[in-house]
Amino acid sequence: MKIAIEGPDKFGKTLLAHLLSQELDYTYVKFPNEELDSGKELRRIINGGLLFDLEAYQELQNRNKLETLALLPDGDYIYDRGKLSEIVYGKANGLPDDIIYKYADRIPDPDVTVLITGRPFGTDKDIFSADGYQRRVKELYKEAGKNADGTVIWVCNYNSPEQMLEKVMSELRGVV
Repeated sequence: MKIAIEGPDKFGKTLLAHLLSQELDYTYVKFPNEELDSGKELRRIINGGLLFDLEAYQELQNRNKLETLALLPDGDYIYDRGKLSEIVYGKANGLPDDIIYKYADRIPDPDVTVLITGRPFGTDKDIFSADGYQRRVKELYKEAGKNADGTVIWVCNYNSPEQMLEKVMSELRGVV
């Protein structure tokens, strides 16, 4: 079983992904995977340390996910970001749909997507942290979640992490 935790920056994805991986005894996988060279390069770009072309950035994100997935043995995983992130951030960056889906369609759909809505718990200090940009990302996640393949579980971070976990676990009954 593959479960992707999706949502805008600072919405609690990592916390929920860790809680869910512990509850289900699944392996946690974070994207970008900064143990790989592609992930280290992504981090330098995100932190503003490298100039980049938006399509090249999209390709690099995709390559990092594919390289990481190729290293994983068969098993059950919780992904901290997944295919929806490829779509949402590509659209937020103004890339045309043909470019976005050229890369996103290479990523396998998860069995379940957990989409966190609500509000941010702070801000990052990176190139994607502007309020207007993150508001756009939030709206794009809502749109993408409605069109996502497979099971989508919507949770709101106005609830505690434990309440979000309880809701996800409740909706996973019969799926996992």
